[in-house]
Amino acid sequence: MHYELSICNIPMGSERYVKTYLDKKKSWIIQRFDVVSKKLDPGRYPHPEIPTRQMQWILTLACLQFQGDYWLGHIDPRLTEQFMKGINEGIYQLVEKAFGIRIASFLDMATEQMRLLPLRNKGCGLREAEDRRYAQFIGAVAHCIPQLIDRLDKEGNIVPGRLNTGSVIEYLGKGSFNCPVTNPWEHMLERDNQPRGVASATRET
Repeated sequence: MHYELSICNIPMGSERYVKTYLDKKKSWIIQRFDVVSKKLDPGRYPHPEIPTRQMQWILTLACLQFQGDYWLGHIDPRLTEQFMKGINEGIYQLVEKAFGIRIASFLDMATEQMRLLPLRNKGCGLREAEDRRYAQFIGAVAHCIPQLIDRLDKEGNIVPGRLNTGSVIEYLGKGSFNCPVTNPWEHMLERDNQPRGVASATRET
């Protein structure tokens, strides 16, 4: 029997359930992109003092391209590829509207790399969500999981864990994240050999 539920907007259950849930979220996000595109359509506000193209570009660069990041940090990256491909396609449609060009018409190896470079390196600052889903996931694991159980800081003080229950301690290993940190993930990776779960996704990443 498979149990399927959503906790804090994160789907948990069978692979089919997770992917179906993400497909619905992808559609919802793309619809929001369409709203932005229509509201900031340059043809709707042609006056030169209303910089709709610049407004749409800044909004895309600073906000919209990260709309799927919450799910990237919480879901096995093996299940998020199609979800993020859809987000990427929606972002490039916004970029095309902002620039007034077809991206596919001028992309080559050089411009492809420039598009992905950060602004400080004279790139466009667009970050492929599909390509960074592994980094997003492992970053969330490294940031959040050590905070679940009690651990010792470098002065030997106990830092209370947020979910310091017996089952969580058994899974992560008592003292795994004490300072100095040496092998924080050894206990979890050796104990959990299931094909799905945090340990499996961490190995894949």
